[in-house]
Amino acid sequence: MDSDKIIDFQNLRDLFFEVLGKKERDDNDFIKKFEKIPYLNSSLFERYDIEKQELNINAMKK
Repeated sequence: MDSDKIIDFQNLRDLFFEVLGKKERDDNDFIKKFEKIPYLNSSLFERYDIEKQELNINAMKK
């Protein structure tokens, strides 16, 4: 992991919820950067309803 692959909070959020937390992944350029990272079966990488209602990490100031 380095700043070339994760440039902002949105990328970090996508890494958690779209790469680490999904067995079946979408086919896009961001996901392809992490194709060698395995799926991790953990509730840590699932978004719950209350998390979807609150602010996302990408809404935080840099």
